Amino acid sequence: MKRKCLYLVEKNKITLEERDWDASLQPTQVLVKSHCSVVSAGTETARFQGLDGDIFPNETGSLTIGEIMAVGLEVKDYQIGERVACLASHASVLKCETVPIYFGWNGQRVNARVPDGLSSQEAALSYPCVVSMAAIRLSDVRLGDEVLVIGAGLIGNTAAQLFQCAGASVILADLSENRLTLARECGILSVLQPGKDGIKLEDAVRKWSGGRSLQHVVFAIEGGAQLISSVIPLLGQYGNLVLHGAFRRSETIDAALFSQLGGRCGRIISTSAWGFPVLDDPRHIHSASIMAHFRQVLRLIADKKLHVQPLITIVRPEDCQQVFEDLIHKKEKYVGAVFDWTK
Repeated sequence: MKRKCLYLVEKNKITLEERDWDASLQPTQVLVKSHCSVVSAGTETARFQGLDGDIFPNETGSLTIGEIMAVGLEVKDYQIGERVACLASHASVLKCETVPIYFGWNGQRVNARVPDGLSSQEAALSYPCVVSMAAIRLSDVRLGDEVLVIGAGLIGNTAAQLFQCAGASVILADLSENRLTLARECGILSVLQPGKDGIKLEDAVRKWSGGRSLQHVVFAIEGGAQLISSVIPLLGQYGNLVLHGAFRRSETIDAALFSQLGGRCGRIISTSAWGFPVLDDPRHIHSASIMAHFRQVLRLIADKKLHVQPLITIVRPEDCQQVFEDLIHKKEKYVGAVFDWTK
């Protein structure tokens, strides 16, 4: 059969190609017809630019939502016609494994069912929510904690929403008025635009908190090493500095910040969505697995406790080159780019 797929051809070049494709299934695989797929703005644009090494040529992708069209002989847990979230490539049709390995990325695999009544486009935004779940789990946030999230992109926005769902008071800071407007539409109660009208980040946060120190400061931006030392004074004793963004380019960090943080007995937490086991573990009281995280955020979106619709921009697969360039160079254009494979 014919299959359309996005390919990273070389550095800074991505194309939509149609190729012959073997649709025959292994016993534990399912055939999925894609509805839509979300772009991981950080990871995928880094690959596009060659920042993750020479991986060309290669497919790319993060999460695809689609409908099961056929099942392998040994598949018992999934049925034809069900909608599923798959960690898979951007493609019109997929072969996905239903038996995940215990740890790791688990690419080209079914990850969760999509709840009835939830649109496929909204379900696609479960991916950044699951990435942000790592910040919630690893920070050990408690009811009533006060949290500063820096960066109102897809990851920062969803992290701020999840911290609110966990019972924390959250203020979200970003330089972009457009992204802060979207944050308000998503139900984030307090936002801050440093630099506007001479506002200083530290002063505004202390005013918001009533002068109290924070339990968590979350970095949801690319880089930003020079900003770290300036926010450590906002943390209280045993506070968490959560590095929820990525450092793919070399940056210099003043080693004195470790002494600053150590004086507060604070922790630096580097998050990874894939550091959790894929499967549920019945020996644990909490459902801190990747499969559980997907189920949880899909339900939160379906129940309107997580708001992702304002973040979605539907784009065409044939416009992939322009989409990736815009995600890098025109960050105001959209936050969550979702490819529509149904047209």
